[in-house]
Amino acid sequence: MASVESENQLALLQKKIAQLEAELVDLREIKQRYLAMTDNAPFSVIIHSAGIIRYANKAGVDAIGASCQEELLGKQVLPFIHPDSREVALKQIALMYGEQRSGGPADEKFIRLDGKVLDVVAVGAPCTYDGDVAIQSMFFDVTEQKRVERERVDLEAKIQQAQKLESLGVLAGGIAHDFNNLLVGVLGNADLALHDMAPESPARERVEGIVISAECATDLVGQMLAYAGKGPLKIERLDINALVEEMVHLLKVSISKRAVMNIELAHPMPAITADAAQVRQVVMNLITNASDAVGEQSGTISIHTGVMDCDADYLRETYLDDELAEGQYVFLHVGDTGVGMDRETQKRVFDPFFSTKFAGRGLGLAAVLGIVRGHKGAIKIYSEPGKGTTFRVLFPVSAQAGELRSVSVRKPALADFDQTILLVDDEEMVRAVAGSMLESLGCNVVLAGDGAEALALYTERPTQFDLVLLDLTMPHMDGETCYRRLQRIREDVRVLLTSGYNEHDLMARFAGKGLAGFLQKPYRIEILAEKLKAALGNKKESS
Repeated sequence: MASVESENQLALLQKKIAQLEAELVDLREIKQRYLAMTDNAPFSVIIHSAGIIRYANKAGVDAIGASCQEELLGKQVLPFIHPDSREVALKQIALMYGEQRSGGPADEKFIRLDGKVLDVVAVGAPCTYDGDVAIQSMFFDVTEQKRVERERVDLEAKIQQAQKLESLGVLAGGIAHDFNNLLVGVLGNADLALHDMAPESPARERVEGIVISAECATDLVGQMLAYAGKGPLKIERLDINALVEEMVHLLKVSISKRAVMNIELAHPMPAITADAAQVRQVVMNLITNASDAVGEQSGTISIHTGVMDCDADYLRETYLDDELAEGQYVFLHVGDTGVGMDRETQKRVFDPFFSTKFAGRGLGLAAVLGIVRGHKGAIKIYSEPGKGTTFRVLFPVSAQAGELRSVSVRKPALADFDQTILLVDDEEMVRAVAGSMLESLGCNVVLAGDGAEALALYTERPTQFDLVLLDLTMPHMDGETCYRRLQRIREDVRVLLTSGYNEHDLMARFAGKGLAGFLQKPYRIEILAEKLKAALGNKKESS
């Protein structure tokens, strides 16, 4: 009886062993099919147990930068997880070894064998591998998608900033235009009063004070136009080193007494084509800004110049890159060891009237931006809180030949004119004051309130007028349209264009069209006389 029972138990045992062997074969086949499927998966799979890599599919091997699977097996998994992601990853792993069935998806960073960082979306789940408790980590490489997204966000931010600055520029330009017309009245009337006033008049000093105040207001308008990128430019080939030395000498008494100036000017330096007054303003604002950043603490203000080759990639990283041309650029580097700026402050640093100080200084860096933009240049900022700030301003190297020249202003002697001038301006005050100026110079003046009225007057008597003094910006018919129609009436019409906007850009726009000259608003009677003399001096040159 015992023998029969033993035989039955043996048979059952053999049957059980056969079943287990069959199941083992099935498991091996399932494992092989799983691994074959996983090996060819389009996403990365890594299985690790107790922190040791036990398996990696082909995508995982490639993503980590290994040459084969064997190069990863047996290695610790932790060094492949970026320090910024380790805390989150370790918490997920601990939970999966506990009761949690899966972890993720989570945005993490991995480190390849070559040191490159990958942005990944990782998903984990507990599993067994060769009988051991393990974690199966699946991750998708989204590095390229993240890069594209960052570029998109940066581009949108740049576009928004450019649109904001453009809108503010239009506003500043419009205000400056109207203000310039008012200044024509103030400065012109004061100038006429001085010319009519006896030298010993007790009122002369007060009127001269009005002239000085009006000229200061003109400088403020210049800053607004500079921010708008429409500032009046007197273009010359300039040596930026000479301008820097001049401004440093003038500013030494006004900067922080605790700041040490470190000046390194490269020699020789190529010329830039620029407006000297506006470049001086850039230098002044940057040095003043650096001094304010140093404040009452001991610090250094570094002022360097040099020349560098800028390719498209470098220029693309500058502030408000407007598809600048590759090539050589002269740079002005102004740095400080002051408080520095965080990213949010840097985003607003060129906003008009923005300041981190209790009392701001007006347009400041906004004017710098407008000036640099008007000169087809660029700005790069390097700053961190507590580590100071550096502004690098780039100006394209001049393509013009010839000697360097400096800007000089001379006061010509007033001349007597007997020509007939058609004065066209939509502002009544400007017509009255400019008309009085012209009459004081001996001119016969006919007034027109807009382009249409000017055309009607000129059509009636085209040979009567020796010159048309024509405002550029008028409602209904602007100066450019009026000028074209005047030329249809008389091809050799002489027109002296007047505006508060950028002379350089306007003259380039009218190049080859026979314009007799340009008169910048606001103007004094001496400048008006000089422009009239040039415009009326040679008929061939003005036609």
